[in-house]
Amino acid sequence: MWITPADCSVLLASSVSILLAAAAAVTAVLMHYTGLRFLNRQLARASARHQHHALIVTVSALLLLHLMEMLLFAGVIHGLTSWHCAGGIRDTSQGYLSYALGDAIYYSMTVYTSLGFGDLAPVGAMRFISGAEALLGLVMIGWSASFLYLEMQRFWPDRYHPDNHPDDPSRQTGDQSNQSSD
Repeated sequence: MWITPADCSVLLASSVSILLAAAAAVTAVLMHYTGLRFLNRQLARASARHQHHALIVTVSALLLLHLMEMLLFAGVIHGLTSWHCAGGIRDTSQGYLSYALGDAIYYSMTVYTSLGFGDLAPVGAMRFISGAEALLGLVMIGWSASFLYLEMQRFWPDRYHPDNHPDDPSRQTGDQSNQSSD
């Protein structure tokens, strides 16, 4: 026997959605941390000859991490759409609730990246998961960007460090123009 939306408690549906969103967020953060830690160890072992390959592998691995996190949320969203109390994902162009796994994956990708086309929209308690995923996606993408920046600094120190530009006239020892006169 199915529970109809009229029989659902808003408090129960909201509580379950919030708990699942928190569990998915903690799991995604742990996945991301573990992935970055593994990458960091592997990159530390990269030889000077293979550094450019290491950065390509790093970007690919970061994309894979993000995809796994989106799929985690898509699984939670798809699972909750079968429980009618939690609401669902409404196809705004057709006006019906979608229960398809493909729509859950697509929706998760647009929410995680904060792209939000608007063709699918959360309904009911599903909004809590959507908000948590959007915030988490922002943080995870920023974390990945800072990790990649630090790795690029490590692999290309001569290109990006301001002290390594001998042709810069302000860095020459005889230049007095940058010193303040007291």
